[in-house]
Formats: sequence, structure tokens, C-alpha cells
Amino acid sequence: MATADDIIGVLREFVKKIDETIVDGKREGLLRATEEVYTRYPIDERSIQQTDFGVERKNFALEEIVKESWFYATRAVVWRLQESEAYAAIVKMFNGTVLDEAKAKRLLGSFAHRVSYRFLETNDDAQRAEFLSQQLEAVRKHLVEESFQHLSEVRLIGLVAPAKFIEFEANDTRVLVRRVTADDLIEEQPEFVRREDFPPTPTAILRLSRVIECEYEIQHAVWQAITILRLFRVGSIRELSYKKRD
Repeated sequence: MATADDIIGVLREFVKKIDETIVDGKREGLLRATEEVYTRYPIDERSIQQTDFGVERKNFALEEIVKESWFYATRAVVWRLQESEAYAAIVKMFNGTVLDEAKAKRLLGSFAHRVSYRFLETNDDAQRAEFLSQQLEAVRKHLVEESFQHLSEVRLIGLVAPAKFIEFEANDTRVLVRRVTADDLIEEQPEFVRREDFPPTPTAILRLSRVIECEYEIQHAVWQAITILRLFRVGSIRELSYKKRD
């Protein structure tokens, strides 16, 4: 049975193959970035204003921006990798660990996608090394069944936070509620999934920190935190969206 250290070592060698695949693909002209159009609300003095309850939007005019994407190139790289003997050998090693076959394949696939995208995006050795270290550590935690420290920010509507943030702990989850800042109002959507209207502007930000074993646990923590907040006010609070924070 392969140990976590065995697999981490093999993955480090596999990353060299990822890099070689990217170098070859770019040289052949097969791997190029694409330009994607996004819509967003601008964040400037004409669009937002400071109030007694935090920052709010006063102008809802959208603007378009163009961003570089390596999404399709990443899919091409991972497809090549999955056809290789090296990839098949790593899958076999994963199957000899505590992970079941489906989870092992998802974990390796996610690792290959994340590393490929980052290596396509930058040639900076320091940035690559830092990102790779983070991804290898995530794989190691899965292999030894170690819990993750998960940090999320939830965009709420229906609650106006006081000037001083609210902080408490419930069911092993650290909760902080704060006012909305200008950075919280930054929201972009790809043009191809553009909706008629953007979601409502959040009125407060809920920050959660919790040690978890599975991703679904953080959604449960969100529901618990919102329930607790509802006990302290009249009216309703609802979640707009939440995102993981590193």
C-alpha cells in the first residue's frame, strides 16, 4: 500500500510531465490563452457611496472588460496527461490508499487541472513553487484523512451590520459579521452566462472559519450562523452566495 509520502513524491515527478506537456503544446501552437468578455459593476466614486450603515451602490450601470483565460488550454493539457502511462500509474497508486476509487480519481483530476492552469498562467518559478506546495499539502491531507481549516465569506441580505463587527463562536465555528466594503461589491460575470440582472447588493458580510472534513459541512455552518443571527432581529436574513477564502 502506497504511503502519502510515496504519492507526494510521485506527484512531484508528475508535475515535470505537466510542465513538459505545456512547453510542447505552446511550441506547437496548440495551447493559447483565449479572451473572455466579462460584465461587472464599476467600483468608483460615481458608482458607490459611503452611508451611515456602510458602503452601498448608487449606480447600476454595467461595464465590459476582457480577461485572459487558460480554461480550454487546461482541458487540452489534462486530456493529454490522462492518456499517459504516468497518469494511469498514479491512479493505480491512489487506489491503494484510504480513498475509494471515485474520490481518488476526482482528487488526481483536480490536482492535474489546478496545477496545469497555474503553470499555463505563469512562468514565474516562485509563484509556481508556492502554488504547487499548497496543492501537494491538500492532497496529503486527503490521504491521511486530516481535517481542513476552511474559511468562507458569505454575502447576506436583510441584515445591516453595526459599525463594530459582531463576533461569536458556535458549534466549533468562528463567526464574524461585518459591514460591506467597496471590495465586497466587486462582482464579475462571463458574458456567455450574463443574466438580465445582477444579484441584489449585499447588506452585510458573514465570515466563517471552521475545521472540516467535507466541503458540505461549511454550508451547514452557514445555515446555523444565519439561524443564530435571525434570533437577534425582526425580519428575515438570507444568503446571496458564499465563497472559499485562502
